[in-house]
Amino acid sequence: MSKKRAFTLIELIVVMAIISLLAATLVPQVSKAMDKTRVARTAQELTLISNAMDAYLADVGSYPPEVGVTCGGWGCEVGLVDRGNVHSNHVSAWSGPYLKSWPKRTAWGGIVGCGATGAYYIHPPIGWINRDGIGGNDRWIHMNANCVRYPDGMMSEVDKVLDDGEGENGNVRVYMWGSSFGYLYYYIGEGASDW
Repeated sequence: MSKKRAFTLIELIVVMAIISLLAATLVPQVSKAMDKTRVARTAQELTLISNAMDAYLADVGSYPPEVGVTCGGWGCEVGLVDRGNVHSNHVSAWSGPYLKSWPKRTAWGGIVGCGATGAYYIHPPIGWINRDGIGGNDRWIHMNANCVRYPDGMMSEVDKVLDDGEGENGNVRVYMWGSSFGYLYYYIGEGASDW
């Protein structure tokens, strides 16, 4: 008759302790790697939108209108993808689509509040961060942590990838109220509007 061998309680506790130690060291590293990937994706999306805006400007002679002129609320697509969203003054010169698709979700997941339909917002000129001193001609892509939740510090990480990481100068401006509420503005360029 053969004797069945089983694990002792001590052996099981040792194995569970080893697994716990491995998990405790690996989980934070995996989380950091995932956040780096999400920051890179966000920076890539902002760059793609900016390039699409520049291509639109080259074809039409004006940047597309900000949200509220041709489309509804936060995050709507402004004519970079769909000809149906193009301002009537721009339709004849429009040669898009300039983007394959408009980002509907952030790299960190869903959208909360503000009636948001997309991850980014083409912002109207912002006088208090005007770059050239001429009011009303600057265009910015806006990330709003009040409508779309981003983990603490992630807007600053996006700034480091796209710009100087300072947040108050350059092409990226980060304005925070507390640790997780605030705004990131990514500068597109200067251009008169004809709408």
